[in-house]
Amino acid sequence: MALIPVYHVVADFYAIDPNFSTDLVAGMAAGLSTLSGKTVAVAGDDTNVFGLAGDTASHTAAGTAYASNVVIGAAGSVAAPVGQTVSTQNRVADGFNETLASGKITVYSSGGKFKSNQFDATKTYTPGTKIYADAGQLTTVNAGSSTVVGIVSDAPVATSNGVPGVDTVDGSMSLGSYLTFKLSV
Repeated sequence: MALIPVYHVVADFYAIDPNFSTDLVAGMAAGLSTLSGKTVAVAGDDTNVFGLAGDTASHTAAGTAYASNVVIGAAGSVAAPVGQTVSTQNRVADGFNETLASGKITVYSSGGKFKSNQFDATKTYTPGTKIYADAGQLTTVNAGSSTVVGIVSDAPVATSNGVPGVDTVDGSMSLGSYLTFKLSV
């Protein structure tokens, strides 16, 4: 799960519920809510989209485009049981929750160009199409809100990771399929 900022206008920080039950993954639409009188970031829905999550608060999903899972302790030990899988993202100690140390999450707003793999892959994305949010996922379906998250600039394509290979047209391996869009919120 990931977000690749091509360029951005505003990157702000908001608190996140330390006991979150719904993942907010980098690249998802982020909304604002209140918790005990405090403003917190949550997965954005069609009525409360405020920006785009720049970090990941998850119990199961890696948050950076270049994260991957690796098996450690193949020989087994007390510290690393046989076959334990961990993410290779920047802050390995935080597991999948990049907000653990600060309790805050980056939220991009006020424009920019981004690539995200947090989109509904069952929909068609053509340049110029408006993008909305459904439980944080980017989609072309307007669920009744006038909140436009962004505008498609390029349909989802395999995105190069820069490692030589054969997965993309530039001769690199792929990070997976990413939707490129202009942020409107």
